Amino acid sequence: AAAAAAEARASPPALGSLGPPLGTLHAFHPETRDMGIVTPDFRSFTKVGFEGRLSVVSEREIRHGGVHRYLVQFSSGELSVADGVGFVFSSRLPCSKNIQRIVSIFVNQRGRICMRIFADIVRASACVKPLELGDWVELTMDLDEHVASFSIWPRGVAGWPATGGRPTSTAVFPYGQRLSKVNQAGNKNAKLNVGHLACVVKNVGVTITVAS
Repeated sequence: AAAAAAEARASPPALGSLGPPLGTLHAFHPETRDMGIVTPDFRSFTKVGFEGRLSVVSEREIRHGGVHRYLVQFSSGELSVADGVGFVFSSRLPCSKNIQRIVSIFVNQRGRICMRIFADIVRASACVKPLELGDWVELTMDLDEHVASFSIWPRGVAGWPATGGRPTSTAVFPYGQRLSKVNQAGNKNAKLNVGHLACVVKNVGVTITVAS
């Protein structure tokens, strides 16, 4: 029983359960050391170089199929409208530094859900509240059903999100049909069931933290 309880504390809640997916499953890619300051566990990154340029901060692992829940916070600094949290469809790490060479789905600072298909941006009608410092952004990727959902959890008294209740804002976007049309149109194929978490940071001094 004690072992089961310890495992439950270490793992994020199951999909559909109340509360944000707090856990220790995710960390940033080692290349983040080349873009700024990263904590020893690679779960918090602060940008210190490349002023004015977009930096794409990837997680350390590729995900193949299944459901994956991430929890990310812009913890400090000055956000820009280009900042965001999303998922890049790719079987390679680290992520390409040229964002016009990637296919991704993301929420930007204004709360708009968008898809980047190489050089093109497709904006969904779904949206969440604009992102503010301290908000916890939950991204759930269902790589089997090709559905992405974004939820915003407020920061609690101790800085972490409350473990109960409901998010203040949620948006769901079935991305499969949109990307399938792109593939059928003769563009480069984008595999819809493989990829990784990616966060975009523009301004120096911005810190992002992963807590899932």
